Amino acid sequence: MSDLVQPFSVAESDEAPALLPALIAVSRSCRQLMQIKLSALGVMAGQDQLLDALGPGAPVPVGQLAARLNIRPSTASKMVDKLADHGLLVRVRDAGDARRTCVALTPSGKEALARVRNIWAELEGDLSDALAREGSLAATGQSIDRLADVLAARLAPLR
Repeated sequence: MSDLVQPFSVAESDEAPALLPALIAVSRSCRQLMQIKLSALGVMAGQDQLLDALGPGAPVPVGQLAARLNIRPSTASKMVDKLADHGLLVRVRDAGDARRTCVALTPSGKEALARVRNIWAELEGDLSDALAREGSLAATGQSIDRLADVLAARLAPLR
C-alpha cells in the first residue's frame, strides 16, 4: 500500500474511537486519493469542487461560488485564476450588472468537469459498495450529512 494513503486504525483499546481523529484520517485519505486521480486532468483537489459548483449552466459570480463552497471569496478568486490559466474557466461580465464579473466553464472546462464527475462516481461506488456490504450505507450517509451541517454552521460565522 502506498505511504500516501494510510488506513485508519479505529482504536487499540475497547474504548469508543474518537470521532475527530477518524474524520481527519478519512478526509486526508480521501483528499490524497482524489489528488492522485485528478492530477491526470491537471486539476488539484478542491478545484474539482469549484468546477462542480460552477457546473455547465449560466455564469456565476465568484462570491456566489465561494458561498457554495464555504470558502473565502479571495480563495475562490485564486482558484478561478488558476483554472482560467489552464483554459477551463473564463471570466465574463454579468448580463444584469456590468460592474460584476462572473465565471463560466469553457468547452475544455465542461470536458474536465465530466471527467471529474466520473472520478467521483468511481470512488463513490467503491465506498458505497464497502458500506453496503456492512449494511450501514444509509445510516452512515445520514450521519455524515448531519456532521457536515454542524461543521458548516460553526464555520460560517468565522469566515
